[in-house]
Amino acid sequence: MRWLGMAFLGLVGVAHAGPRTPCDTCEACTAALATPGAEVELKGPLTATAAGACVTIAGDGATFNAIGHPIQAADTAIAITGADVLLRQPDVTQAKVGVRITGARATVFGARISASDVGVAVDGAADARLDRVTVTGGQVGVAFGALAGQACAPDASLRSAGAVVQRATITGAQLGLAACEARPVVLDSEVSGNQTGLLLGDPKAAGTGPGQAGPHDACACAPTLDQVQPGTTLLFSSGCGGCQVHEGFLPDVRGRGHDVRLRETGPENKAKMDAYDAFVRRCAPGIIDAIGTPGCVPNYACLANGDLFKRKGPDGRLVFESRLNDADGVSEFAAKCASAAAAHYGAGAACVQHQIRGLKACGNAKAGVVLAGGAVTGADNACGGDVPGLGCTEACGATAAAPSPTAPAAPAPRPAAPASAASKAQPEVTRPGPTTATSGAAPASLAAEGKGTKAVAVNPDDTERKSPTWVMLAGLGILAAGAAWFLRKGKKG
Repeated sequence: MRWLGMAFLGLVGVAHAGPRTPCDTCEACTAALATPGAEVELKGPLTATAAGACVTIAGDGATFNAIGHPIQAADTAIAITGADVLLRQPDVTQAKVGVRITGARATVFGARISASDVGVAVDGAADARLDRVTVTGGQVGVAFGALAGQACAPDASLRSAGAVVQRATITGAQLGLAACEARPVVLDSEVSGNQTGLLLGDPKAAGTGPGQAGPHDACACAPTLDQVQPGTTLLFSSGCGGCQVHEGFLPDVRGRGHDVRLRETGPENKAKMDAYDAFVRRCAPGIIDAIGTPGCVPNYACLANGDLFKRKGPDGRLVFESRLNDADGVSEFAAKCASAAAAHYGAGAACVQHQIRGLKACGNAKAGVVLAGGAVTGADNACGGDVPGLGCTEACGATAAAPSPTAPAAPAPRPAAPASAASKAQPEVTRPGPTTATSGAAPASLAAEGKGTKAVAVNPDDTERKSPTWVMLAGLGILAAGAAWFLRKGKKG
């Protein structure tokens, strides 16, 4: 029975520091999130009518798991003032400002935001990281020191060094992404259907240190976890039966020369597990996002290209971004990770070789990308025109109509769930995806989601009917253990 209980814990996984504190009001959430290292889970919709932020995350190292319930605010929905904060899957349906970040090293993962002024405002915060953020409507989608219709000041200072925006979708805004006080690394993002797509300024260094000399990705360029480089594939394991299946692939995968960093498990490795969890919480939160969902463990992530094996969708079900069911699939995932690192990352202060890559800036009424000065480097972008240095090698093709120039700066109507790539009017830039896995990795009825052919979303009707092979193996193990226990019990009787 003890083994049975341990197997069950391995299946659901445990990757947060402690029990989650529930909250269902702005005041209760703010109070809980004032504690350093707090784990807080939203349990009901939030509405704020007064000025100021509905929820403030002030505790250093706090985590706010906001999936599942909408947040509305007359002013700011969520303010992040503490350092090393993780905000997971907030659904801001109405606000003046969706998320405002002033605390260093904040990570926002899987956010869906509709705001009238600014979706995400990063205001003097170093190493802000926006991962899989969807912003709809407003004056500015993501702002690093600019408002719609304004040019970047020629003497603007670099107030938000080390910013990273990856797998973002920004649409329906007057200005999609404004970077006057930052030099953000923008990876595999779509900024389409706005008046102006991107405004890139030339901020002056405000001091010395990482990110002052140019674009900087602290997670890839200065990882705090040992044995990790930009091209390292991260493997999350909790020691469950399915994890043992994937750990069994490792000798083969590593034998082919691939760099895979495993999360070691067991009581004797607690310090190593804690270090691993702290790193991925900051730099690859998607790798632990789906823990607690049936079929969620194990998971893989790549720092160099932002790839994941799977994550939790807005409806709480699994979304498979890659198909990894055998050593061949894992090897291809790791090879793509290493290739992205070799192409886009170097060493030292110039670690980031291409500031903007995999960008789609199409269907914007006035311009896709506006350079307000300075130099920019890019690769594999679709920009709707020739932007010097940006590497706009992909054609936009036919695109959806941009919002009317006279349209008010109000939030666009919010869909019930983020649209998949297949349902968008703009054609996607197709990039090579992983090879099709053998049966068991994901249902055959997977539909395309995300960028190009990289992501596949599980049909909600099939998510749990057709779970991965390792889950079935773990289930058989549990049944066998239970049967053995009952046989022993019968013999004793």
